[in-house]
Amino acid sequence: MESAATNTTHAKDLDHPDIQQSIEQLIHNLPAVEQALTAVKDAVDFGEAVLQDKRVHEAYESNLELTNINEDTLHALVTLLEKLPLLADVVTRLEEMLEFGATVLSDEQTVQNVMETLNEYVAPYKESLTRIQALKDDIKEQAEQQTSTITVFTIMKWLKDENIQKGLRYVQATIDVLSEKHKL
Repeated sequence: MESAATNTTHAKDLDHPDIQQSIEQLIHNLPAVEQALTAVKDAVDFGEAVLQDKRVHEAYESNLELTNINEDTLHALVTLLEKLPLLADVVTRLEEMLEFGATVLSDEQTVQNVMETLNEYVAPYKESLTRIQALKDDIKEQAEQQTSTITVFTIMKWLKDENIQKGLRYVQATIDVLSEKHKL
């Protein structure tokens, strides 16, 4: 029960133009408010109907039984959620790298420059491999053409050859270095 003084205060408040304008807007918007409240009520009614529907419960429970959700899965999910900022950063960086790579690969001039630079680095190795391959082929061909037998005197003659001596010095140096390293 409100007192007469409170009613008088409310009546005086109604005389203010701002309050009158607010009341007019409220009355003007009442159909939209009613429509929104009806939509909310319909949504709540629908939600209640779904929650009470046995078929929905059965479908939910059967789907839940098919999943492998246990305590370990939930711990893993929480850990994954904690790592999401880091994962998002990594994915963003990978995406930037992929975009850069796609941009580079789509630019013919850049691809050509990269290929030229790679060829400059690889060219000496290719030349060496080509020479080694040719040397191997020559040695194989000559070895297949020679049918003479190799004697002890032939080996003694080889030992006098400067190339054999140089190779034997490398072998001796390798043995010396390896034995010193093995002692350490």
